[in-house]
Amino acid sequence: MMARHEGAYTCPAPAALGFLLGNVLLQSIKDEFSGGSFVISAVIYPRSYLISALSVIAVTALMALVMSRHIRRLDIVEGLKVQDE
Repeated sequence: MMARHEGAYTCPAPAALGFLLGNVLLQSIKDEFSGGSFVISAVIYPRSYLISALSVIAVTALMALVMSRHIRRLDIVEGLKVQDE
């Protein structure tokens, strides 16, 4: 049986760090490209964080499903036999 809940423990910390660093990057880009004649306003809504987090979770779950199917089909004993020959 695979440890499926392993990702649940490691996901929130990098996600929070990613959101924080994304905000810092957005602010620095906004400040760099805003000039004396115009100002770029950067607004990130809480819904945007939710959508991005759910998107990452969905893609990660899909990839885990696809890869687990491939891993279950591997014949490890046959692979070891070929390596010994």
